Amino acid sequence: MKLTRLTYLLLTVWAFCFATFSATAQQILPESHFTNPVYDFVRYDLNRISHYKDSSLFEALYAKMDRLFERGEGKINIVQFGGSHVQADIHTGRLRSRLQTFYPGVKGSRGFVFPFKAAGTNNPYNFTTQFTGNWKSCRNVQQTVCDLGVAGISITTSDTLSSLTIFSDVRYAEPYDFNRFRIYHNTEDISYDISFYDSALVDYVWTDRRSTFTEFVLKTHVETLQVFIRRSPHCTGEFTLHGIQMFNDDPGFVFHSIGVNGAAVPSFLKCVHLVTQLRQLQPDLVIFGVGVNDAHGANFSPAFFESNYEKFIAMVKEASPKTAILFVTNNDTYFKKKYVNRNALDVRDVMIKLATKHGFGVWDLFSIMGGLGSMALWDKNGLAASDRIHFTRSGYNLIGDLMFEALLQGYLVHVKQNSQKNIHDN
Repeated sequence: MKLTRLTYLLLTVWAFCFATFSATAQQILPESHFTNPVYDFVRYDLNRISHYKDSSLFEALYAKMDRLFERGEGKINIVQFGGSHVQADIHTGRLRSRLQTFYPGVKGSRGFVFPFKAAGTNNPYNFTTQFTGNWKSCRNVQQTVCDLGVAGISITTSDTLSSLTIFSDVRYAEPYDFNRFRIYHNTEDISYDISFYDSALVDYVWTDRRSTFTEFVLKTHVETLQVFIRRSPHCTGEFTLHGIQMFNDDPGFVFHSIGVNGAAVPSFLKCVHLVTQLRQLQPDLVIFGVGVNDAHGANFSPAFFESNYEKFIAMVKEASPKTAILFVTNNDTYFKKKYVNRNALDVRDVMIKLATKHGFGVWDLFSIMGGLGSMALWDKNGLAASDRIHFTRSGYNLIGDLMFEALLQGYLVHVKQNSQKNIHDN
């Protein structure tokens, strides 16, 4: 029988998912570099996306994936919100890599980034940030009122000349090329001029003041972004950067990880340009991974948490009404390294309640990792950090792999159902 493109996809997905967690398959497929030990405390049997009402929003996402895999057309934009787990971009970076490499021709582009190093905080490991000039930062976890966009963090300068340079760290990630990029900034202030390091490569530049970005269209593809920000003579304003988005025309997955250390749900509600800028990212899937910081305290209120998430959901729906939304339940955590945090159970209940109400999906990380108190086992096996809140690189990689498998298994259910329907119709 002829091996169709879709059949090849199914076999590829099965092989990679199986190779990730099966010792037998790891012997059969030693070439796979995405392999993990199998841990008896991890509930692999629960590793799936659950739907408690309907999955119609996900069917639209899966239809776009059909088009990508069958015809090699389109981009799948995924946006994940979170706190320090996501700012570090380890498990989200792993998930990005898995999605962009498990099948030929689906690499897509790098997407939205923020130069965290210029803000004086930890930069994701997979790209390098260099900068000149004096920058002051503002984050959505601060009490200070400031100009914030979808990233939840901004940097501001009043220098006459400053610069930003971003490129992939080839030690950890393959370089991404791009022929367009957007600088999200305070477009209402015309005191500053933005220029690309090599003007001969620029085809044209335009600014969308309502959508708060300036876009550069290049004549060729490059792998390094370097811009200069110059203050116009006799002007005294400030330049505020909200983030950078890089594009190319390649089909595939684009994973935008958006996280701020310490962020809780109310943190993102303060971002006045979030809706406007999220709309520009055109998300097909939004992943809510915010909740650990909300629940890390004795005064946690499930009702308040639910109310805040309703507001967050409304913002996302305003930006992209038909996007699929996936909740990620909190990982198990400890207070002061020794007291189990039972608030994670309430967070899980609230997320399932909201998912049922709105027709969203839930990826139950809390249960998958082993439930209440399981962080001690992750710690014992070198997967959790000593604070029993965060993870080691190995732990984050395992989470990324588990999430990849759950997403692809959800898509395979769609493929099998459609295949059976087609057979029945014929």
